[in-house]
Amino acid sequence: MLALVIVIIPYYQGVLLIRNAGVSARKALPLAGIFWVAYFYLFAQVGNRFPTSNSQSRGIWSIEWGMSRAGIIGVTISAILSGFGAVNGPYSNLSIFMRQVTDSDIQLAEKKITQTLDMIAQKKKRILIAESRQRSSDPNASKVGGFVRKMFGAVSGIAETENLDGLRQEVAALEGISRQIFQDIDDMYTEKGRLENAGTLQGKLSNLMGYIFSVYCLYKLAMALINTVLMRTGSTDPITSVISYFVSYTNMKIDVRFWSQQLSFFFVGLMIFLSIRGLLNELSKFFRVFSRSVSSNPSSQIRLGHSSLTFTIDGKSKLEHSPHYRSM
Repeated sequence: MLALVIVIIPYYQGVLLIRNAGVSARKALPLAGIFWVAYFYLFAQVGNRFPTSNSQSRGIWSIEWGMSRAGIIGVTISAILSGFGAVNGPYSNLSIFMRQVTDSDIQLAEKKITQTLDMIAQKKKRILIAESRQRSSDPNASKVGGFVRKMFGAVSGIAETENLDGLRQEVAALEGISRQIFQDIDDMYTEKGRLENAGTLQGKLSNLMGYIFSVYCLYKLAMALINTVLMRTGSTDPITSVISYFVSYTNMKIDVRFWSQQLSFFFVGLMIFLSIRGLLNELSKFFRVFSRSVSSNPSSQIRLGHSSLTFTIDGKSKLEHSPHYRSM
């Protein structure tokens, strides 16, 4: 996993980014090596900016060196995702926040997408006709009035070229609008399905679990804010408190510290898992503002896998290794 996080995935990301910029494969490989060197330098500097035990005595070829830095990045990524999940959890799991979607709303959106696709087809047809005219025009003007015809031909050719460029820009803009409308229609169908499911027994049970999960998320947000403002360490986790009360009430002999840690990691992982789709949707909406198209190339999947691996390394080191190893 360390080889994937440090070497393979970053290098492949560099290849994809450079290839997407229009560079050939032969030139992309050495340029991706430069990209990886820059990534490795930043990766190595992470351990110098954060406290790691005996960080200076370990070489770059040791597992501890890579684990400590991957753990720091994993903690940062898990904090960002769990924070997003704590904010987005109540909004996504409670029926009171559901968007009220009707059949007329969906029909109106489908009518808009039909009109947009018709406009795209018409403009593409005009582009094809204009290109066909340019190819079929005779480049050799006749001797009689050849100079005048060349002048008017040059002027009309410039006008047609500018018109073609304008049509291509309009088509690109309309295609971006159509993608956004398609996304809105998909969201409408999803919300309509959630509304229909909310009236069933399964939906009501899911809504109840959503309230419980939302209370937990709000508690985590409040405690994080209080601990940050007052600059104090975290108090007892609610999971630890519940297990302690359960043990004292039932007189069961279980390791409270062990199970509270396991359940805390489970709930944090649950928040991250439930928030990944919402986070990706929000990021795609953000990038649509600055880009005409959000391509379906594997770059986003690679970045998601890279982030998941760093979080997995951090969680694995905390759960399965000794306290001395966790301190790195």
